[in-house]
This record gives sequence, C-alpha cells and structure tokens, in this order.
Amino acid sequence: PAYDMVVQGMGGLMSVTGHPNSEPTRVGTSIGDITAGLFTAIGINAALYDRQKTGKGAFIDVSMLDCQIAILENAIARYLSKNEIPGPMGSRHPSIAPFEAFKTKDSYIIIAAGNDKLFTKLCDVLKIPETANDERFNSNSLRCENMDHLKEIFEKQLSSKSTDEWVKEMEELKIPCGPIFNIKQAVENPQIQERNSLDFLKSSDLKIGDKRIADNKALISKLAVNYLAKQKNDFGFPINDVCRFHLKNGADIDDIAVNANVSEVGFKRSFGVMVNYRYELAKIEKNHQEYVNEKKVNISNKVKKHV
Repeated sequence: PAYDMVVQGMGGLMSVTGHPNSEPTRVGTSIGDITAGLFTAIGINAALYDRQKTGKGAFIDVSMLDCQIAILENAIARYLSKNEIPGPMGSRHPSIAPFEAFKTKDSYIIIAAGNDKLFTKLCDVLKIPETANDERFNSNSLRCENMDHLKEIFEKQLSSKSTDEWVKEMEELKIPCGPIFNIKQAVENPQIQERNSLDFLKSSDLKIGDKRIADNKALISKLAVNYLAKQKNDFGFPINDVCRFHLKNGADIDDIAVNANVSEVGFKRSFGVMVNYRYELAKIEKNHQEYVNEKKVNISNKVKKHV
C-alpha cells in the first residue's frame, strides 16, 4: 500500500518515534514519500552513469517499504546484532550521551557532546566540573546507562539561563548545540535566508499568486546559473552579469558552479562563480579583472588572493 503513514508503520519507523509508553507517533514529515523519491533519484543517476560507461540501460525498482527499512540505521543494527527490539526514546540517542534535548529556563536546547573531551567542556560550562569525574559518567557507555540521573543534574544547571544564552556560551567552546525552532523560526533563520533555501514559485493564477517554496539546493552546473541570476555581489552588481562575462570569454556553462564552501565571504559574493580549473588561471584572472575594470570598482584583497 503506497501511503506514507502505512509504510512508516510497517517499516518499523513509528515504533522508534515518540516517547516511551506514548501512543504510536508519525514522523512530522512524509518521510515515506520523500525517501522513496530520493532513492529513485539516486537510482536514476547511478543508472545513467552506468549507461555512459557500459552503453547498457537498467530497470530501477524502488519500494517505499524497502526505503523505510534502509533508513532504520542503528535501530535495525541493534536488532540484527543483539536481537534487541528498540523502542521510542524521545530525543535521546541510543548509544551516545549526552545527545538529546534538555530543558532550559525558557525552552529547550539540543546538546550533542559525543565524546569525553566535549563532555568535560560541557560540565565546565555548566559549572559542575566534578560531574566529569563522577564514576557513573566517566565513559560514554556509563553515561548512556545513567542518562536519567545525568539529565537531572544538567537540567538543574540549565534552568538558570535561557536557551540563547547557553547556545552562545557553548558555541564559544565549540560544544555542538542548538535551539529547537518552530517552522516560523526555521524559515526566518538568517542561515536559511543567506543560503536562499526558499524560492518564489511564479503563478499566472491571480487568485493563487506567487508563493514561497522550499528550494532544491543541489545547485550545480546549469542549475547554478538560475541561482546566480538572483544574487548580487559586494558591489551591487548582479552575479549573473559576472557569469555571462566569463561565458563570453570562453568558459563553458557546464563548468560554472556555485562555490558554496569558500570561507571568504568577499570572494564568494564578488566572484560568485568558480570556473573549472581546466581553464588557465591566468585567463580567469584576466577576464575577471576586465569585468572589474569595466564596472570601475575595486576588487577586494580577499578576492585578489583567489583569482
């Protein structure tokens, strides 16, 4: 039966979702539908690549139920290796501690201190350094066994400050943590805005109008050009103008992509695209400098060292 909630139930996912002794809980999104779509896309890409190499086609068989079994990860591993049937654990991780949501003064904070070093740092931040040396908590396996006691100790300390205050303090020590956002907060998160994770869906229907939707963020090659068209560089010029300038001077559209991992924001925004290295670096530098000269703007030092 190809219905999301049916495969969530039959695939075992609902049995490990929710809190202990709670009623069966559906995952908050249609993960049965979504995972089937993702596995299908992966299968299509793999088949196309195989055809390119071998000249042979392939038949792709994707079952929604198979996909649910495939994403059970540690739950199915625990059953197959230990014959243990996992149950729901709320936000808690089954084999890492502390690794869950904790109550603060005003809401909840997720803390993922997944090793002894991080655990010690966390105890220091919470001003309970002695807890790191407590024999009940001095290894990950012991922390997992005694997590209920550890949670009581942590939440007593966490109740003194807000989630935002704790996140700021923990991030300074590089302790993995974060707030729990509702949908409004998630959509308005500056990181989501900066990454352009939401797009506008144009509609000719006046009653519907233009709508914002979640965008497909696999921005590669030709798809990236559509993304670039919406952006502006540090000087206020549309990045697609920069893109077109490089195309005019010999770069292949298939070799232009968003360089999302560049740390220097000045370079990412003012250059906007990374031309494949098979094009001579000197030519890229010359083309970009010509664009800068043509627009009568000064290229920043951060950009200079990259081009």
